[in-house]
This record gives sequence, C-alpha cells and structure tokens, in this order.
Amino acid sequence: MFIQESSMTHANRTPLLRLCALAASTAACLSGCCLDVHYENESSEALRMVPVAPEVRLPPDAAAPEGTAVTRQSYTLEQDGQFTFHRSIEQQVASLGAEARRLGKEDAKRLGIDPFSGVRVRSVERDGPAGRGELKPDDVITEFDGKAVTSVERLENLIEEKSPGDDVGISYQRDQKAFQTKVTLGSEKRIVDGEGFRQRLPVLDDMNRTGLRLAELTPEAHAGIVAPQVEDRGLLIINVMPGGPGFFADLRVKDLVTRVGETPVATLDGYAKALAGLREGDEVVFTVRRGIQVVEAEVEIDDDAEDQDRFNALGLVEYDGRPEGTEFSLIWSILCDYKSCFEVKKSDSSTRNVLRRHWSTALHLISWRSTRGGKKELRLLWFFPIAWGS
Repeated sequence: MFIQESSMTHANRTPLLRLCALAASTAACLSGCCLDVHYENESSEALRMVPVAPEVRLPPDAAAPEGTAVTRQSYTLEQDGQFTFHRSIEQQVASLGAEARRLGKEDAKRLGIDPFSGVRVRSVERDGPAGRGELKPDDVITEFDGKAVTSVERLENLIEEKSPGDDVGISYQRDQKAFQTKVTLGSEKRIVDGEGFRQRLPVLDDMNRTGLRLAELTPEAHAGIVAPQVEDRGLLIINVMPGGPGFFADLRVKDLVTRVGETPVATLDGYAKALAGLREGDEVVFTVRRGIQVVEAEVEIDDDAEDQDRFNALGLVEYDGRPEGTEFSLIWSILCDYKSCFEVKKSDSSTRNVLRRHWSTALHLISWRSTRGGKKELRLLWFFPIAWGS
C-alpha cells in the first residue's frame, strides 16, 4: 500500500513513525527470542542424581558397612567423564537420649558457670540412657568418656565414635556443683548420605562428526548406569548437540551404543576404528540400547557439524549457517514469520529431541533454506513455499 506525501500532514506522520519504530523494536525482540533457543541443550542435566535400581551392588572395597541397609542410590556423570556413585544408608548409631544446646553467655550466667565450658542439656528422653543416668534439663555436660566437651558438635562426634550398648562416663555440673554418672548408650536409626565411589571415565568428543559426546564405561560404572538385565558392553552417550547428525537420528543421552555398522563397539578405540573409513555424507547405522530396548538409528556423518556463522547486512540481507542447515534471506519489511528451533529437553531423568516453531516478525522477500537431511525450500514472501528433497 502506497500513500502520497501530499495527503499527509506532519501531525499525521509522527504517530505513524512512532508506530513503525515500535514495530521494529518488537521485531528485533521476537526474532532474537528464537535465535536464543536454537541450541537449548539440557543433556548434562539428565545425568545428575539419576536413580539406580536398589539391587545394584558396589565393588567390595566400596560396599556399605556391615549392619547398614542401602535406602537410596543414584549416580552423576559430568561432561568431563567424572562419575560419582551416590548412596544413602540406614544404620544404627549410638544415642545418648538427650538434646544439647550451646552454653551461651546468658545461660552460663543463669546457671553460674563459665560460658562455653560445656553444653547445656535442653531435654532428656524419659527412659533413655541420659534419663537413666539421672541427667536433667539445665545440667551442663563438661566431659564425655573422659574427653572435654566444648561444643554440641564435639559431643555429637564423641557419641558417633561409640557403638550402641557401650558404657561411658559423663561429667556434668548442676547448681554449681560437679557430678559424674555412667550411662549405657542406646541406639537410633540414621540415614547417612555419601559417595560410594568415584571414577574418571574416558570421554570422546565426536560433536564435529556425529554431534555426540560418548563415555567408555568401566564394569563398575556399567553396573550402576545400565539396566541390570543388560549385559551388552558399549559407549554411553552423555551429550547430544541440538541440530547435529545424532539429533536428527533421534539418538539420546543415556543411549548405550553397542554397534556402529556391523562393528561392535565397547571402547573408544573401537568406535574410532568403526568410523575411520567414513566420509562426509556417508550414512551408518548406530545400534543402541535404550533401557532394555534395542534401537537402530541412521546417522549421516559430517566433517564440520559444529560450524555456524551468521550475518545481517543493514537489515536487508540475512545469512544463518547452523549445524542443522543454512538459511539465506532478502528482508523486505516487518511482518510475522517463523523459525525452526532445535532443542534437547530434559524429561524426568531422560531427554528427548524437540523441533519447534517460533514466531518472529521479519518478512522475507525471498528465503532459501537447506537442511542436513536433504530438504530444501525456496519461499517467496512469507506465504508461498516451494519445497523438495528427502
């Protein structure tokens, strides 16, 4: 639509110019929103505190102590290959049957004792060890088993060093007088969180060819990560690049790659040899274990999958080269348009590959798009596409 200059006054033009400026600002914001999420990747988040089946057992040198029960297990695998096996164990620990508090200045003055010279008994279980030993609230414990008690933490550590049923002597003060008593420690259940073991797994960054990062599993890591009924050896996918070859083949984090083509792969060296003869554009079938399922995925090899560049010449010519493809546009005006956005999204403890459309506000006079999958599209204005390819 064209408007003759002679038909508009200066007052008419000013609001129109402001409206155009507002529209241009909105266009920039909306277009930028799409570009920000082109490479949203939550792969590493799927490998943090991943639950492990309770029947999985640690190596003998990292097994839980006798008399304890494992209540919860999980693992974390960092992108550099640092593997940590976490566990929570329930165990019976020694108990005094009393709650202690810090002996501050106010309480010390009220009780007539030097501050921080012991810990104040706040409460006592009626039939607990401390109660049977005749300890009462406001007593100040100064020694436990012959060792000075200067803080609540110190008392707790001394109790943890003992076992249920041990007899210990306690020195305390009451009404500015010193007393001693002997108690038989009781027991209580406690959940203790800790690490079972740590290992550094070998990692291969194959982002530029397949868009994948893989880790070689040790027997101990294999037992913790892979489903217990799966004995296949393989390489664990720990990262998938959005828009890369592995992304389009729908390979996912925590998939266990067991074969590349006809070659079994249990080590990074074996994987490298299986891909050694392949060139850019070649396709090869990856056989993976996903839980207890066997999945085959056809991956197109690339020589520069991470390459990306873009430029915008005065808002008139735009080029965007990304792992998933390229796009060239002649921009004519401001109107609604869309872009394809590639994301690896976390879902529970696994991931999924997502292709979404984002609306922006740049009208392309002519737009050319080409994807790694062989699809091509020539678009006139923003509403008339001519597409072809596989």
